[in-house]
Amino acid sequence: MATFGRYQRLAADFENYKRRTRQDLTDRTQFANEELLRKLLPLRDNLQRALEHAPEGIDRNWFEGIKLVVRQFDDVLQGQGLSTIPAVGEKFDPAQHEAIASEETDEHEEGTIVEEMQPGYRLHNRVLRPTLVKVAHPRALKS
Repeated sequence: MATFGRYQRLAADFENYKRRTRQDLTDRTQFANEELLRKLLPLRDNLQRALEHAPEGIDRNWFEGIKLVVRQFDDVLQGQGLSTIPAVGEKFDPAQHEAIASEETDEHEEGTIVEEMQPGYRLHNRVLRPTLVKVAHPRALKS
């Protein structure tokens, strides 16, 4: 009888091993491109900055073509499981946001994000880069 219990435990241990192995393989596959995507994020940021600071009088057709290239780049990133982390108007969450500034205001509830300084991204359900934000705090009472 004791032998049967031992075999049951051995079978359960083997099932747990197979489950962990499957999960490890899934995780490795899902996050295989993590380092490459992390290195591409500054490139994506700079492309967006270039679009936002295009000089006056630029050829509109050329500019629209560059915007199309940036959209295609975004589509490729999204196809790899990358998504932006919402920020403005959201409640500050230290797991997803990094506060680099604060703003005294009575217009927003304390801890509300009032400005996004740099976008943050998730790879599937994992934060790849937190969003850099400015957070509201109440005005100090004057004596």
